[in-house]
Amino acid sequence: MNLQKANPSKMALVITLTLLVLSVSQVSPANVTYQVQEEIPPGALIGNIPDSINLASFEPEANLPSMRYNFLGDDSDYLAYFKLDSQSGDLHLSDTKVLDREEICQFDSKCVKELLIAIQSIRTQFFKKVSVNIDIQDINDHFPVFKQRRTTVTISESVQIPSVFPLPSATDRDKGGNNSLQEYEIIPADGPFELSYSKDRPNLMLRVVKQLDHEETESYSVKVIARDGGSPPKEGVLNAEIVVEDVNDNAPRFTQPSYEKTIDETVQQGSVLLTLIATDADSGRNGDVRYILSPLQAAEIHKMFSLDAESGELKLVGDLQEAEKDKYRVGVEARDRADQPFTTQTWVTITVEDTINSPPRLILSTLSSQEFSSTSEYANLGVAVAHLQVKDTDRGPNGIVTCNLTTPGFFELQSMDVKEYKVIVARQLDREDTSIHNLTVSCYDAGSPVLSRSKSFQVHVTDENDETPTFTKSAFRASFDENNAEGQAILTVTATDDDDPETKNGQITYSLRDDHNKTFAIGPDSGVITALESFDYEVEKSINLTVVAQDNGVPTRSSLASVIITIRDVNDVAPKFTLDRFTVSVSEYASPGDVIGEISALETEKGDNGRIEIKIVSGSARRLRQDSNFPASSSGYKQSFNVFEDISDDALPFVMRFNGSIVLTQPVDHETCSQYQFEVLATDKGSPPLSSAAAVVINIEDENDNPPRIVHPNISETVFTAYAGRDAPRTLTVFEVRDADSGSNGLVTYTITARNDSGRFEIDQLNGAVQRTRDLTGTDSGVYKLSVMVRDAGIPPLSDVRTLLIHVSGAANGTAGGSSDNEERYVVIAITLVCVTLLLSVTIVLVIVIMRRLDRRRKLHGGPAGRHVTGSRGPMHIQNSAFMDPVKMDNFKNDQADRSGGGSGGGGGGFGGDVGENEQEKRMNDSQFGFSPSTAGSLNSKSQGGDGGYQILPRTGYHFLNAGGEKVTRQDE
Repeated sequence: MNLQKANPSKMALVITLTLLVLSVSQVSPANVTYQVQEEIPPGALIGNIPDSINLASFEPEANLPSMRYNFLGDDSDYLAYFKLDSQSGDLHLSDTKVLDREEICQFDSKCVKELLIAIQSIRTQFFKKVSVNIDIQDINDHFPVFKQRRTTVTISESVQIPSVFPLPSATDRDKGGNNSLQEYEIIPADGPFELSYSKDRPNLMLRVVKQLDHEETESYSVKVIARDGGSPPKEGVLNAEIVVEDVNDNAPRFTQPSYEKTIDETVQQGSVLLTLIATDADSGRNGDVRYILSPLQAAEIHKMFSLDAESGELKLVGDLQEAEKDKYRVGVEARDRADQPFTTQTWVTITVEDTINSPPRLILSTLSSQEFSSTSEYANLGVAVAHLQVKDTDRGPNGIVTCNLTTPGFFELQSMDVKEYKVIVARQLDREDTSIHNLTVSCYDAGSPVLSRSKSFQVHVTDENDETPTFTKSAFRASFDENNAEGQAILTVTATDDDDPETKNGQITYSLRDDHNKTFAIGPDSGVITALESFDYEVEKSINLTVVAQDNGVPTRSSLASVIITIRDVNDVAPKFTLDRFTVSVSEYASPGDVIGEISALETEKGDNGRIEIKIVSGSARRLRQDSNFPASSSGYKQSFNVFEDISDDALPFVMRFNGSIVLTQPVDHETCSQYQFEVLATDKGSPPLSSAAAVVINIEDENDNPPRIVHPNISETVFTAYAGRDAPRTLTVFEVRDADSGSNGLVTYTITARNDSGRFEIDQLNGAVQRTRDLTGTDSGVYKLSVMVRDAGIPPLSDVRTLLIHVSGAANGTAGGSSDNEERYVVIAITLVCVTLLLSVTIVLVIVIMRRLDRRRKLHGGPAGRHVTGSRGPMHIQNSAFMDPVKMDNFKNDQADRSGGGSGGGGGGFGGDVGENEQEKRMNDSQFGFSPSTAGSLNSKSQGGDGGYQILPRTGYHFLNAGGEKVTRQDE
């Protein structure tokens, strides 16, 4: 079915695919013809080759996806008007060139172009050549056109009838069918002229059909219409002015109506084939003839021949041995040089005889759009990689051609038809082994001598993803300093893939596993690993990454590698003490060599950066200095006070080891120096070294190694006077005590340990003030003895004792120890008391001796077993000295306590229990007797269990036992 555009304005309708393919005729299973209108849009689909030849009938449908479609031959100019999808087999018009019949087949009435297409499988041995004929259908898209729009023809009035005169002819680029130039028409048609033309010849002639008369009509104006056969027809107009006079009235004439010439193929280029001769009966320029090749003929004529304009020599300019035709029809014209020239045309037929042996001509198609052939490394044996067509115009043995592959191995040449071959895969290919194969095909004819031609080409083996990326190392190692900059490049990992690096199969993409893709990044193409954050060695010392190298093939292949990254420690963290201030307490009893404390510093870094040395850099000591100027007038007075002194570390009584241990080097004494303060420096071994400081305080703990010492009253100031009366001073004296110890060891309390004052006086336990407990009266007059113990709170406690003599005077005319007269009086009294005491002591000794003798006598004569002495007002206190030893005082108290248990007398505590004479004698010997004023009762005898005894009555006096065991009482009324 033929379709033509009915209206140029509806050109867009032709774009639809239904109008692209006018018809498809399958002459044979390997031949197909498409009728295609010219001027359709670029890129339009012409047809599908596998569908048009019913390829499914040749091969299973499963194999169709492996088919590839390519043009065979590349020496046809018209191939540029078409494109072929190598995978689908769709045949399209070119995207860049418009299909123009007038350009492709300029002077041909029928325009059919053959396309040779190879169908090959990249997996199997299937190969088929398809001849596709493109019948380009002309559309009436051109008007007949005259070379000039106006012309003037001069005709002599005496011209013979019928004579013809040339007119400019019209041309129509449309060819074939009714679209080409069909007819001419002259207007007016009833004049003395008519047109003469032929479809086979392009010349248009004006024929004179009536006699002309210059006197009657000097000129004629006519229109010549050139009309094609389109619907509607297109026309061209030539305005002609015909002048009647005596002018050029003869056209050139060739010596023969046509010419024929037979030549052999040995004729060399530039040879004259024949000389054309044309004559013109006119004279001058009107009779001067010039020769040209008719412009309205195929371009190959102009490439093969040339015509000399002056001599009419027809020359060979092409190579006959390369020519495929053996006959050429050449149109030539002879034209005079008149102002209105006459042109005469004739044909020259050139026949080329095969007279020599020409080498075969090879047309190699690589079955691809490239200058090289390509095939997959997975290609099966027998897969075609190239097509070879051999042309040899020789006849006989000279035209018999055989071809072979001069570089056999992986490929071989397989014959398809006469002078047609294909190059196929003969061995399994491996792109990684050989990616490019250089092949040469040589063809030889059977002539004598043998002539040959060779053609070399390359076969590129396309890559398949059959190789896995491989890292250059199974494990990569890198290190970098901590505190790195964000984005710092750490290292580059590299993997190789033996697949083609120009394809996705060999293109590697690097990535990190998800566990570290927030702290590190890797360049997908470069493999450069960069840190996304700054790292701290003290937080993280090493990191293990997993890198993936994956190609982009289908299916993808990948491999893994480990990356061990070590963070190098930079000395950026100074040692840090666990405390800003260390306090160490050490006993003053500690011995040299003792470790008295530990100073600890932390270092989070490692290696030399983490090695710490601790040393003392400066120090001071808190020493206790005597205050010799301040009056000791109160119980709150301190004997010493603290003074800080700067001292060198060499003067300290201890040393600091590098590990922070503090070792005592010499004895320490709290009373000499109670506290040491110094600064220690912890320095690491890094480069540069970093350090930090801390304060250390060493407190020397006080031990109770100093007893309290009574400063006041001293040993010579123990006699005090208390006056009777309401207005008499209440406080007699205040003890002042010094204890070199501190803390609880230096905290003292005051107690009365022995007394005979019957509670008239007391001492404040805290401040040591001795006071009367009530107002004294004249009846209280006398001398009283108080033993005061000062005891510290240490463990064990230490103490000091002072015995006070208090004289109670009836007159309230002074203060205790307030005047020199009183002091003299007290001295006299003291001397008197001493004398009396000595006298009593002698007397007591005598009494004891007598009693011992009497006791022995009683034992000999069976006397009574013993006596009971019961005190009704408490035990009797007998001392031989006013300054009683503390130990003896304790013994005395304990002895009294022993006596106080089990007494049978009334009145509470007293001498109780049965006491034999021997025991009594022993006690009297062990005790130190003296005298002391006391309020006692009279010594009365009363019966206790049948035994005689004595009772001390509440009276003031001195009580003795005589040698006969009788009571002797001296009373102070």
